[in-house]
Order: sequence, then C-alpha cells, then structure tokens
Amino acid sequence: MFKTPNKTFLFVKYLCVIPLILPNRTWAKLLEIYNYLKLIHYNFIMKNLNNPPKAAAKTNPDNAPKREIRLVASNRRASYEYFFIDRYKAGVQLSGTEVKSIRAGKINLSDAYCLFMDGELWVRNLHIAEYRNGGFYNHVAKRDRKLLLQKRELRKLEAKIKERGLTIVPIEIFINERDIIKIEIALAKGKHSYDKRDTIKERDVRREMERDH
Repeated sequence: MFKTPNKTFLFVKYLCVIPLILPNRTWAKLLEIYNYLKLIHYNFIMKNLNNPPKAAAKTNPDNAPKREIRLVASNRRASYEYFFIDRYKAGVQLSGTEVKSIRAGKINLSDAYCLFMDGELWVRNLHIAEYRNGGFYNHVAKRDRKLLLQKRELRKLEAKIKERGLTIVPIEIFINERDIIKIEIALAKGKHSYDKRDTIKERDVRREMERDH
C-alpha cells in the first residue's frame, strides 16, 4: 500500500472549508493552487499504481562470498602411528571461550583420541588453552567434548571400531569456508614397528625431493 503526501492532503482538506469571505481575486488564486495540488496528488497516485515499490531482494547465504579454509592445528604424530582407513569431518560442541582460544591457535591435538559413550562420539584429551580474558566463565582445558556427525556415520564408526586394531583419531582442527570450527577424524589402524620405519623412510625421501626442487 502506497503512502499519500500528508501535508498536501491536509492543505486541500482545510482549503475546502475556508469561509467564502475573501476577495474574489484572492479566492481565485487559492482555487488555482488547489487545482494544481490536486493534479500533483493524482499524478502521485497513478505513479504508484503503475510502478509498485519492489520488495527488497533476499540475500542467499549460499551466494555469499566464501572464505578460505584455515588450518588451526594438526596431529602430525597420528600419521606416524596409524594407517588412515577413512576420514570424516565433524562438528564439535564448544563454549564461547573455547572458540576464542581455538581461533587464536591455542590448541594441541597430540594426546587426543576419540571414544564412544552411550552411542555418542566424544574427543578426549584435546587440549584447548584457557582464554586469558575468560574470567569466571573460562573452560576446562582438557574436558571431554562431543563430536557432531550424522547418525548413519556414527553407527558405521561404532561398528567398525569393534573390529580388532581399529580406533578413531583426530587429525586436524580447521575453520571452514563458512567460518565454522570443524575437526577431521580418521578411522585408523595402528602401525607395526616395521611400518613406522617405512613411514620414516618415505618422509625422508619426500623431504630430499622437496629440497632438490
């Protein structure tokens, strides 16, 4: 619904009730002004009828410019200790001070591991340093934290780790393109000592090749 110019409308309204006690010349001038304002009012109405105001375009979050994925921390020891069979990207339940510490890079994955409790997947020994301005509401650095995955993924992982020698290890903490903190975990199998020696050899060869280039 369009709006009418209130001042013009009031002027026209009160002009019609002015007592006819003015000189003819003055009254004729007022009638001329009245007709002119009436024409403006009519043109205003017709313009709004022919060109109704457009609704503001809705912003689609999917079309918003995406940020680059930022790696916050990685578990280098995991690739030495385990073979990675399958990988998953999970959300993690965090408090406000934990989010701020992670964004500042105050996190350590080296001793972290995953386990199931009551059908839910949790990460344990993930060290997130206390936020220096957290005060009374600061978090516990090594508390258990719940991981967020789809139900079918949870069922699959829970069934897999019942197999001998399989476990779930956290690999990386990163901030995705939507500025959300995620953790990458892997269904993994422990390496034997000779596998670890092969891993060291492969790593040394890779370093030599990079150095040559």
